[in-house]
Amino acid sequence: MDDNVHSTSYDVFISYASEERAEIAQPLAELLKGLGLVVWFDQFELKVGDGLRRKIDEGLAKSRYGVVLLSKNFFAKDWTNRELDGLAQREVGREKVILPVYCDVDNGDVRAYSPVLADRIASRWQDGLAVVATQILETVRPDLFRQLETQYRRVPRIRTGEALCSVLVGADIGINHNDSPGAEELDLVSDFIQEVTEWSEIWSDMDAGGQIRAVYHINELVQDIESAGWAIYGLKEKRRMKVAGIVDDWVCAILAVTRGEPEHVYCNNKKIFIIRKNEGISSYSL
Repeated sequence: MDDNVHSTSYDVFISYASEERAEIAQPLAELLKGLGLVVWFDQFELKVGDGLRRKIDEGLAKSRYGVVLLSKNFFAKDWTNRELDGLAQREVGREKVILPVYCDVDNGDVRAYSPVLADRIASRWQDGLAVVATQILETVRPDLFRQLETQYRRVPRIRTGEALCSVLVGADIGINHNDSPGAEELDLVSDFIQEVTEWSEIWSDMDAGGQIRAVYHINELVQDIESAGWAIYGLKEKRRMKVAGIVDDWVCAILAVTRGEPEHVYCNNKKIFIIRKNEGISSYSL
């Protein structure tokens, strides 16, 4: 880490056009903050009575990197152009500062606006919030990126009864999370979790034919809940835990039933993290 890092207060400054605030800038800022970065984002930093230009200049000066959300709206604004000029001045005589993100523009659009920016490797919003955030994290804080890779496990999507049985059967402990269902969805979600749990508990008592029929039935349950707009994620892993006063290596089945289709679901030993494109990251204790 160079000496300049110690004179800064923020890892990244987010520069964007106001039209992109709700669907792009804010979710990205919140996810980067959740991943451990110190983020300068106007909605986090500006308070009533603040001098707008002074606070932004201060944020630019105290940020190691500038995440620039390039869009046609961005190209048309004087304010965003001044922010970009300020970040470009920071790059004179040192390594890169500007981290471009293409938001509904392509390389040709960016080249027409700035040939210098067009020659840079950029993240692309169309790849999804989680992809953009992890690419920025890898550049800005590779130590946190390595931590993310080692401490957080991706929970895969489950689409078949066979895959769901492979997670649940043989587990000593079941750890479940589900998004809060509405009144009309409550029976659907609770009945699904209850029924698949019961099937897994009697699995070892069934003969081969019974297990085949169970897989077929559970597959129908999976299809029913997916057709209602829900998704299932799950994995089985061994964890050292204290259960009923006994510390041992227990086989845990982690199951998450979510509304819609999140971009990614991760977990560590304490929490499950659900990443949605326009909503940022949600975490829940396991």
